[in-house]
Amino acid sequence: MENLTGSDWQDVELSLVSGNPVALKQPLYTAFYVDRPEIPVAASVRLVPKKDEADVALSAAAGGRVRALILPQQPASAGAEASAARAPMTAPAPQFDMGFGPAANAAVSEEASSQVLFRFPTKVSLAAGSTMMVPFVDRDVPATRTWLYQLQTNARHPLATVRLCNDGDSALPPGLITAFDSGSDGSANFTGDAQLPLTPKGGAKFVTFALDGKTDIRREDRGIKKTRIGKAVNGLLTLTVRSVQNFDYEITPPPEEDREVVIEEARGDGWKPFAEAKDVEETSARIRYRVLAPRGSTTKATLALERVDHETITLSTLAPELILATITGLDNASPALKDAAVKLGGLVADLNSATARRAELATEAKRIADDQERIRENLAAVGQSSDLGRRYVDTLRKQEDRLAEIAAANKALETEMAQKRKTAEELAKNLSS
Repeated sequence: MENLTGSDWQDVELSLVSGNPVALKQPLYTAFYVDRPEIPVAASVRLVPKKDEADVALSAAAGGRVRALILPQQPASAGAEASAARAPMTAPAPQFDMGFGPAANAAVSEEASSQVLFRFPTKVSLAAGSTMMVPFVDRDVPATRTWLYQLQTNARHPLATVRLCNDGDSALPPGLITAFDSGSDGSANFTGDAQLPLTPKGGAKFVTFALDGKTDIRREDRGIKKTRIGKAVNGLLTLTVRSVQNFDYEITPPPEEDREVVIEEARGDGWKPFAEAKDVEETSARIRYRVLAPRGSTTKATLALERVDHETITLSTLAPELILATITGLDNASPALKDAAVKLGGLVADLNSATARRAELATEAKRIADDQERIRENLAAVGQSSDLGRRYVDTLRKQEDRLAEIAAANKALETEMAQKRKTAEELAKNLSS
C-alpha cells in the first residue's frame, strides 16, 4: 500500500475489504446554480402552490475506485501458495524472510453480507509518500496435487493443478498465486503463476499453473444414441427419449510418474452422469471425471452421460404424416402400434398422391387461364364471325369444359383427402398399446 495523503500515518488502524461494493463520489467543492423560473403576477386569482420537488438528486458521476493489493506470504506457512503447489515431500519447506516487521501479523477475517473484511491486529505507521507490503493471510490450506484436462485449453495435454479446499473462517479473496515445487535438495523451484478465484468458506477450487507436456491424452466423442420408448392409451402417447453420449479417453503418463487426471466436460442442459458412475463430480456448468493413470501404461476410461426427456402427445391433434413419424421407430413398439403404423403409412401415401394430383390440376388450370387471355385478345382483333374467330370460340368452349372437369376433380380429391384425414384421426384417437 502507498501513503499518498500528504501526511504521515502514525498508528493507523488498517482493514482490507475483498468484494465488489458500490463505490460512488460526489463533487462537494463544485458550485451548482439553479435558475429560478419567472412566474407572472396574477391579480384576483387564488394560487395553488405546487408540491415541493426540491429533493430530486443531483447527478453524481461514478468513478470511485477500490485498490486492493494481495501480496505473497512467507511460503513456509502461506498455505494456498506454498503447500498447495508442492508435491508430496519429506524435506522441510524453505524459509524466506520477507522482513515485514510487526505489521505482518495475520489479519483477522470477517464475513460480511457481500464481502470479506480483513482487520489487522497491529496498527500501521507509514511516512507520507512511502510504500510498504503487508501480507494479510498467513495460514495453511489443504491442497491436493492433480492434473486438469480441459479440451478447450489443450486437446492433448492436461494442466498441472492443485485443488484448494478453504477450511478457514472466511472466504479467500481472488488474486495471483506463485507456485513453487521443492527440488531434491530441498530448494524451492518456480513452477508457474496461477489465478486464485474467490473461494468461499468451505469451498474448493482448482488452481492451474502450467501445461503438463509429459502427459498425453487422446479423446474421442462417440456421439449421441437415442432410445425412444412410447406408451399409448386412447390416443394419448407418453414418450420417453433417453439419450446417451460416451467420451473415450486414453491417458499416457510419463514413464516415471503416476497421474491423477480430472477430466472436465461441459455440462449440457439436462445431461447427467450415469447413476452408477464413480469418481464423477458435477458443478453448475461442468462435469468432472477423476481417472487414476499409473506410470508405465496407457489407461483407458469412458465417461458416459445421459439425458431423459418426457413428453405427452395427443396424437389426434397431429397431421397424419406427423402421427406416423411419432409412432414409427419406437424401441418398444407393440403389435398394435406396428399395425397402426402400417395403416397410417397407406393413408399418408394416398394423401401424398392426392396432393400431387391437385398440384398437377392447379398447374393445368393456370396454363389454360393464361392461354384464354391470349385467345380473347386475338378474338377481339379478328372478330367472332371470321373463320379464325369461330376457331377461337370453339377452343374457348373446350377450355371451359376442361376447367369445369378440373374443378370437379379438385372437389372430389378434397373430399377424399378430408375423409382420409378423418380416418387417420379416428385411428389415432383409438390407438392403445
